[in-house]
Amino acid sequence: MEEPVLLQPEEKEFKTFYQRSLFLIKWRPRLKKVGIIFLVLVDLLLVGKTVYAFFDYGVVNYFKERAMIGSIIDGLDNFHQISVSRAAVSLKASSVQVFPLDDKRADFYAELTNPNEDWEATFSYYFSYGNTVTATMAGFILPSESAKPLTALAVKTGNVPKTATLTVTDLVWTRVNHHAISDYQNWAADRLAFEFTDVSYDSKVEIDGATIGRVAFTVKDAGAYGFWEPQFMIVLYRNDKVVGVTSALVPRLAAGETRTIFVNWFGTPPQANATKIFPSIDIFDPTVYMPLRGELQPDVRERIKIKK
Repeated sequence: MEEPVLLQPEEKEFKTFYQRSLFLIKWRPRLKKVGIIFLVLVDLLLVGKTVYAFFDYGVVNYFKERAMIGSIIDGLDNFHQISVSRAAVSLKASSVQVFPLDDKRADFYAELTNPNEDWEATFSYYFSYGNTVTATMAGFILPSESAKPLTALAVKTGNVPKTATLTVTDLVWTRVNHHAISDYQNWAADRLAFEFTDVSYDSKVEIDGATIGRVAFTVKDAGAYGFWEPQFMIVLYRNDKVVGVTSALVPRLAAGETRTIFVNWFGTPPQANATKIFPSIDIFDPTVYMPLRGELQPDVRERIKIKK
């Protein structure tokens, strides 16, 4: 019986290294071929994915993107049409009338109409005659308000002009916020709930030997809102034709209060047979309101600052 051969540790390591080297030498060509084939397959896969991506983008999704772009354009057209349909329409102004007070002073009068139901306009305006213009004044007109009087009163004109023109500048539109005001007509009616009674005009009032005109009327604030200084435009008519205009500021008219107002008409009093009173209050301006009962009253100085 042959005795087993005992190998030293160094010989065992050499034998293991030899066997591994022999394995690599024997299988290296095959492993190389397998690696090349794997790399070729990976390259083919990447090239195929790239070709598919171009094909999908350029052919498959072409018609989808065309349809998507078309829908976007149609949406823009519809949005433009909606925007145009809801945009504010221009204000309409009447011709200007000039009412002489005497040989050197006159009142200027025009009517402005806002055909928009959802838009309030604020602006500046002035009257021009010859080469002269009146002072520039601030104005506003509420949504759907018609025949709103615009005036320049007791203007020193020298010779009273026969004609004049109205110029409106710095026009700013503000749309009604329907989230806060769902029904503007009722909202406005609640705030402009004035009742006018005993309206009269006397063109032959004697004061210190002079004859003047006098308008008298009683106003009741029948709504729930009081106002610091509500303005009322007074327009005189003769047979439905405007022959004179003036205004009255009523200080601190509280809700539910009734007040009798007298307005003297200095200068040549016009001959009129009808008188109409128009409130001129920017009800969108929170500073025009007196505080409701139970509310803390704001500092008057702060209210003046806001108006400035």
